[in-house]
Amino acid sequence: MENNSSERRINWFNKGPRGKGDYSGPNIKELRRQVESTSYDLLTGAYNEKGLEEQFENYLAILRRGEIELPLRIFYIDIDGFKEVNDKLGHDQGDKLLKEVSTRWKEILRDEDILVRLHGDEFVVLAFAAQEEPVIKRLREGFSLMIKSANLPSDLKVDFSIGGAEVGEALDESGNLVRLEQGDSKVLLESALKVADARMYKDKESKKNGR
Repeated sequence: MENNSSERRINWFNKGPRGKGDYSGPNIKELRRQVESTSYDLLTGAYNEKGLEEQFENYLAILRRGEIELPLRIFYIDIDGFKEVNDKLGHDQGDKLLKEVSTRWKEILRDEDILVRLHGDEFVVLAFAAQEEPVIKRLREGFSLMIKSANLPSDLKVDFSIGGAEVGEALDESGNLVRLEQGDSKVLLESALKVADARMYKDKESKKNGR
């Protein structure tokens, strides 16, 4: 899924209605900000939280109509070592890393996969997939390409932790895994995100413990 329609609108604002640079209408920068901020992250061009909610509703409708016989999965990603990049190299370098990894992931993920920058260095991927591993493999391949091109100092170790959940999975008040048979899109999205987030932290802890 590409943001071509958004890019076309932005280009129209930049160049004017006839493709010229002499447009004298409303403030161009403000219009561009409004267009970009509706569903897309300003820094990376990935979807933002609003975009995730919109795309989740669309994909949930497809799932419920039975148009795709695959589970709908959500992957929660946190970039490990990102704080050290900001602290040692500065926020500009940190922003550059976020933009580069987003670009690599968008290139290597399938067209139908949804990449979201949730906030900070946390990302979400929404995907129809029979198994988690092929999606995670693509994410790791894209991340490796980013690391190779980033030329980070050898003392900076940057990786990512990830957890996945199938839409319909949820955690009860005791933290036990349960299945939601019904629910509106907001409840299903929030529940799956919580499960994926919990599994992402387990992945992060296992790395700290050397497992």
